[in-house]
Amino acid sequence: MIGILVFLFCLVNSPLVHGTRDILQEVSTGSETITNYAGAILRPSMSGTAFYGVSGTVSVYNPKVDQEQMSVASMFIANQDSNNFDAISVGWHVLPSLYQDSKTHLYIAWTSNNFEKGCTNLQCPGFIQTDKSIIIGKSFNQTSTIDKFPVELSLAILQDSSTKNWWIYINEKKIGYYPSSLFSNMTLANQIVWIGKTTNPTNTPSPPMGYGVKPNGVFGHACHFKKLAFVNNSRMQQSVTKDMGEVRSSNNQCYDARYYEDGTNGLTLEFGGPGGNNCEEKSGNADGENLHA
Repeated sequence: MIGILVFLFCLVNSPLVHGTRDILQEVSTGSETITNYAGAILRPSMSGTAFYGVSGTVSVYNPKVDQEQMSVASMFIANQDSNNFDAISVGWHVLPSLYQDSKTHLYIAWTSNNFEKGCTNLQCPGFIQTDKSIIIGKSFNQTSTIDKFPVELSLAILQDSSTKNWWIYINEKKIGYYPSSLFSNMTLANQIVWIGKTTNPTNTPSPPMGYGVKPNGVFGHACHFKKLAFVNNSRMQQSVTKDMGEVRSSNNQCYDARYYEDGTNGLTLEFGGPGGNNCEEKSGNADGENLHA
């Protein structure tokens, strides 16, 4: 049960957009919890294609999180309509209620059939691990610090075109797969997301996201995803360009997300923020405009 709840912290209670729930638009997972985000979402209308995979390299940090809080950096791939929701997620999180520590942990998660099935890590049957050299749920011995060479994690979720199974890659290792039979509607995906998220009880300060600073145009200051890419209709890897996707945050007083592009790192999504008080009030996207579904 706790595994499903952890995944729900990231994904539920979103308004409807074009007949489907807008994953980035949620504010709360319930009357007692506040959820915030900063990240980018990509849909077929923005890219001209459905998705058969997603990849990116994320910097790994260790934000300070209290026992009842959570701070996450992840990417996920999902297929949803007005009647169904399936998704797979991979990334890192700090989640004391699950691990009983304040360390940063690698995690994977899945859900199917409108959250009726699914869990985090290996808490339920589903994920088939084929390479156990990487421990799912492991903590990181080192994390990034500002202005120093970042600790990074290369991630990918890719569908096998023959079996339709969804494979997880960690640091370019093919560690295992989610069988297609787990999902009610996941022959393809209609949205992919690179995101930072936080949760906290209502009437308490929100925790830091990433390194705890907002993007400021200096690479390495905020948490980042780089090498953003997806697998398109032709089953070819395609890089994300700056005109693709929607970049926004739930509360830009507390968190922010922005694309940056330079000759060294290419297109990078940077995100994060200090959190703090009054973060439950949604204030729009990274440019300060309110986004209405």
